[in-house]
Amino acid sequence: MQTDYLKYFIDVAKLGSLTAAAEKNFMTPQGMSRSISALESQLGCKLFDRSRNKISLTYIGSELLGSVESMISDERQLRTRLYDLQKSVEESSAKTVIGYVSPIAFDTPLLYPVDIRSDAVNNRIHFFQRPTGQVVESLVKAAREPQADAVTIGALGLYECFPEENAEMVERLKEAGYEYRPIVQMCDFVLVSSRSPLARKKSLTRADICSQPLAVSSQGDMERTIEHLYGTDQIFVSTANSEFRTHLCQSDEAISFIPGISLVYGTPEGTVAIPMATPYLIEIGFVAEPEVFEMPFSVEGYRKIRDFYGPRQGSGAVKLVAEKADSIVRLG
Repeated sequence: MQTDYLKYFIDVAKLGSLTAAAEKNFMTPQGMSRSISALESQLGCKLFDRSRNKISLTYIGSELLGSVESMISDERQLRTRLYDLQKSVEESSAKTVIGYVSPIAFDTPLLYPVDIRSDAVNNRIHFFQRPTGQVVESLVKAAREPQADAVTIGALGLYECFPEENAEMVERLKEAGYEYRPIVQMCDFVLVSSRSPLARKKSLTRADICSQPLAVSSQGDMERTIEHLYGTDQIFVSTANSEFRTHLCQSDEAISFIPGISLVYGTPEGTVAIPMATPYLIEIGFVAEPEVFEMPFSVEGYRKIRDFYGPRQGSGAVKLVAEKADSIVRLG
């Protein structure tokens, strides 16, 4: 059914004249008459009673008029919305995205569903991996020195072991004009050799963990967290080389830690991941100015992450944060 026919139906009904409706739409009266006849044929009913000098709505036509007017109004709103969306896509596509990302957000598979590879290749998006504290500093600086042709986003990895520090960082970002939106929470698991006696345990106590040399990531906040919880003396090796840490676990020379979100993709061969008896929570959240969150690439990225990890929640591996109130960040 052609929308134009519905518009003609409204005009004829309102004006009470085929000729007047035809003039309004720059048509001949004969053309208007054929259009109304075509619409009646498609609907399978008469909309107008016609005489030599008069045209009036039938009962059915009178009852349908309000619904048809609503349809035309909805179509106008749809076209306006479509225009706004196309304009938004064009404007956001013209901008470069600069992202400051903490290692827990970048090294884990969080961003895999978003698939940023083509954007990175096309030089549209640039990611800089930094510890969470430095991410905050970079974002605050970007707010003071904005670039007209670029938008800035951040991804924080917040450990609940440092509640006051987390709250202070998020407060600083808000004061700089940013909004913080948590998206996933997880716990670290202990990665051990499948040959280790620890592999047979359902969970590992502090004593279990401290009984083995620890291999931790030297990037971001993991090393600081392990030092805080278990002491510096417990760390056997601190390195950014994840393959080396995995090798130490596989050969049963050390144990390491793996974010729960990574378990969605399994564990390295020859290892098992065991939960801690007293786990600590990690939250990953995105930071951007409110209008940036409404840009198409942000909306689409959020949707892809939620669609991917939603069905994969459970067993402490990963939990989507449904509401801001669920955040580990507590602001006074």
